[in-house]
Amino acid sequence: MKLPIDPLKASLNPMLFSLYRSFLYAKYGNTYDLSQPEVIHEHAKARISKLEPLFEDHAELFDPGEKLSFRISNLRIRGPVGLAAGFDKDCEILAPMSHVFGFLTAGTVSRYPRPGNPQNPRGDGSIRFAVDNSRKALINAQGYPSKGIEFVLERIKSFRERKTGSSPLFLSFTGANNVETEDAFLDASKEIINISRSYVDVFEDNRSSPGTAYNKELETPTFTRKMMELIKTHAPGTPVSMKVSSYLSLPPSESEMTNKLESIKVFHELGGDMVVLNNSRLVSTRNNTVSRNFLRNEAGESGVPLLSYTLKLIEDVHNEVPTLPIIACGGIFSGNDAWKALEAGASLVEIYSAITFRGFQVIRDINGTLRTRLGDKSLVEYVENRDHFR
Repeated sequence: MKLPIDPLKASLNPMLFSLYRSFLYAKYGNTYDLSQPEVIHEHAKARISKLEPLFEDHAELFDPGEKLSFRISNLRIRGPVGLAAGFDKDCEILAPMSHVFGFLTAGTVSRYPRPGNPQNPRGDGSIRFAVDNSRKALINAQGYPSKGIEFVLERIKSFRERKTGSSPLFLSFTGANNVETEDAFLDASKEIINISRSYVDVFEDNRSSPGTAYNKELETPTFTRKMMELIKTHAPGTPVSMKVSSYLSLPPSESEMTNKLESIKVFHELGGDMVVLNNSRLVSTRNNTVSRNFLRNEAGESGVPLLSYTLKLIEDVHNEVPTLPIIACGGIFSGNDAWKALEAGASLVEIYSAITFRGFQVIRDINGTLRTRLGDKSLVEYVENRDHFR
């Protein structure tokens, strides 16, 4: 039976998307295992999976065009807008998303299945994920829930066999496990890389989740060196990305800025290909009514409030390591936001929160705005000569 309305095209209409979003929040609530936003996210993914033929049929709606293509190392990236880690944690919607985004970051995947941080939404009311509609922000203390690399790999293999879309696949991974030692973290990371290296285009080292306390001890130049030596040993020739957490405050403290920039310089010196700036910012869950039922006192905030932090970190990293490609991630909600990120020193952008609040229309907005702002230049030409335009 033919649908009376094309659901994909309808999702590109701001008013219709807003109505659909309101419908989901009215229909679905908490379960014992998942908070309401997590439940809705799972339903949305299931719907996206079923609409895969429509995404393929309407791929031209999201086509960035050759003007916006980019190249990092030997990897051609067909468009400037990527899907950020966390949206498709277990590689369950790679095929439909490959027709929408210029590149896909899947994960963050762990070596073995992880439930993430505990919660009991319909029991004691505790949650680990909340949506702040008034500020267009997400508050997240999930703690790397993952179905594990074996589950993920089967989905990646299926995606590769179908040869759908043309978006490079970045696999975000974590060595986080039940044993909080550096050796255990490195061993788990090594196993993930060895298992999956034949099927991914880029490995993303993600030690920046605020929902995992042990990460704070691993976001150092010394451990970055260990991670890079491990990745280069076990996946030689595969491009490497590193996700970096947000500054805690603006202006940042001297010690925090120094630690981040030193870690990034080590990453670059050892052959790192690109950095993703930034992950969500660590905030108190007690300062916001929507997160008052979190068990953890701290969580990561993303969305609109993060943009100024993202732009500051991009500027600092670009000034320190001007040849290192930067992917802006955090607070990118429009084409104008993406252009500000490029002006600050980024080459590409990733989005997650913007999809939650605006739907897939934001991708068309970003592509269209960048094409207009670039004028007669290509994205590559702009990035290569950007510093002369300042």
